[in-house]
Amino acid sequence: MIVLRRMIAIPFFITFFCMLMGLFFFSTIYRMKNPDVYAKQVQKAGAYDYISKELSVLLVKRMEEQGQDVAIQGFVKSIFNETFSASWVQKIIEDDLMKPFWPYIYGSVDHYTISIPVKDRFIVLLKSIKNQLLNGENSQSLYPTLVATMSTEFVKNVSEDEENGLRFLAKENETLEQTFARLLRTACPENELRTVLDSNLDKLINFIDNKNNERCILSFDFSKPLSQILQQVQISLNDPRSSKKIIQQLFIPTLAKEKYPFDIQINTEDADFILQKMSLSWMKQENEKIFENLQAYFQKRSEGFSVDLQNYKTRIISTFAALLEKKLREKWLSLPQGTPEQTEELMQSIYQGELPSHRPYAMSFEKMLEETGLDIEQIINNSVNSNRDEKTTFTHQDLIDNIPQNLSEFMSWENNHPLRVLKIDITNAIDSSEFDKIFNQQQLTFTEKNLHADRELEKIRSFLKNLPIVMLVFLVISGIILLIVANLCAQEQSQKIIWFLALAIAASMLVIMVTKTFDNVVWPQVIEKIEKEQQEKRFNNPMDKASQELGKYFLIALKDTFTSSMRLFSIVMIVLGVLLIFTMPIFRALLKNNQQQTFYDTNDGLRQDPPQT
Repeated sequence: MIVLRRMIAIPFFITFFCMLMGLFFFSTIYRMKNPDVYAKQVQKAGAYDYISKELSVLLVKRMEEQGQDVAIQGFVKSIFNETFSASWVQKIIEDDLMKPFWPYIYGSVDHYTISIPVKDRFIVLLKSIKNQLLNGENSQSLYPTLVATMSTEFVKNVSEDEENGLRFLAKENETLEQTFARLLRTACPENELRTVLDSNLDKLINFIDNKNNERCILSFDFSKPLSQILQQVQISLNDPRSSKKIIQQLFIPTLAKEKYPFDIQINTEDADFILQKMSLSWMKQENEKIFENLQAYFQKRSEGFSVDLQNYKTRIISTFAALLEKKLREKWLSLPQGTPEQTEELMQSIYQGELPSHRPYAMSFEKMLEETGLDIEQIINNSVNSNRDEKTTFTHQDLIDNIPQNLSEFMSWENNHPLRVLKIDITNAIDSSEFDKIFNQQQLTFTEKNLHADRELEKIRSFLKNLPIVMLVFLVISGIILLIVANLCAQEQSQKIIWFLALAIAASMLVIMVTKTFDNVVWPQVIEKIEKEQQEKRFNNPMDKASQELGKYFLIALKDTFTSSMRLFSIVMIVLGVLLIFTMPIFRALLKNNQQQTFYDTNDGLRQDPPQT
């Protein structure tokens, strides 16, 4: 009979063990109600350092895919590490996220407010940018990299006019990228760029940090860069090679489109004659007048400028007229001499604008021009005026008309002088209400209203809120089942307590074995699978990567808390059970001795055997 009872007890014991494991699991979840439990586990695992590092690695990987230079990658990575450090990630997760959100999840409160600081991070970001630009480990290689990158991008999208302009300024055997990079370094040397950035970043930081009550106006002085560019242009124009390029690529193509008498053609081979006729010394002298006028304006030595190109226009007309006359003369003289009888017929062809087969008898080139009324200078003058605006004088007002004083609501030129000092009013650039919302409130706020539509979350909240009742039910049922098992296994009434303790010890030892197996066999496979999925998954957003990592560490924290709770409970149960089992004979002896003493006292000290119990 006892064997049958004990066989019946086996499924009850298995049920008790499952209930016990469920009770452990629910108690672990309830222990996680305290956010410090999760926080300690995450800190122990070094998760914050890992997350910060992984986000940085992911950012660099994205920049590598976009083809960013190594120096720029290092620059951005350093800024990211300073701005979003592991300590900041820890503060955001533990203090700003978990402490208000955890009680809401567990149903302790029905409202929560998550506040994520914005203003302080933005200030840290700007300070980090300033520090990396001026003193960072990548600062020395950053400037050449930026120049090279800007040059490459400019050449990729250069227009035809811009390309021609660069070719005029290019040195011998110099590519367009090299020319642009040289001009960029000339206009904005590294030390001057550092000074400008240092000054403006300080203004912006102080403004956002409310260290001054003034308007935040950033200043960018273009006078010196433009003055330095003008010097480079002047040097290039004084070079015979550049002057020849201008004649070949600017003047000749324009005038070559016109139709001239006797099918005369003007081509690039005529550049040497034109250059010689215009005179390099004269061109240099005129260039100096023009550039001195402009330099005085950009160097703030004058309030305006006036550039008169009439001398250039007159010189071009006379030079090309001389070229056309030369070509006409050569072609005229190359014709064979005609007979007197052919004169009338040949002149008729000339009057019709056609080149005759012979020169009319005894007619010179000058006589032909006189007879036909050809005015070579007027022909060139008409060609020039048909391809160029009549305007030859450009003043400061023209610059104002083409480049307005106010580029936008918050960008303007200082003192109505375009291309000098650009002022950017950050106070106007940011809408006052938006600025107050983002910076003066210093944080972004989220409440439970953002999650009202999430029904799954409400189900979780309802379960966690009723978790203590569930745990109590599991505890009562587990105790009842264990009592049933002890009653089935015990032969006598006095053995029930022994069986109860023995079964509790056996269950505790089984818990330790299951925990050990889970730790050594199951859990490594779970972690391996999670990490493999993370490696295979492509994260488009760094925050997705962070969320995935935090989820993984939450599972680790839950598992560690669960297994440690089971081990601790099992060890305590085993120790208490063993102590109770071994101390029970002592309790029995004491109880028996107490019964004997009581019998002597009630029978006036007569020596009799006490009744058997």
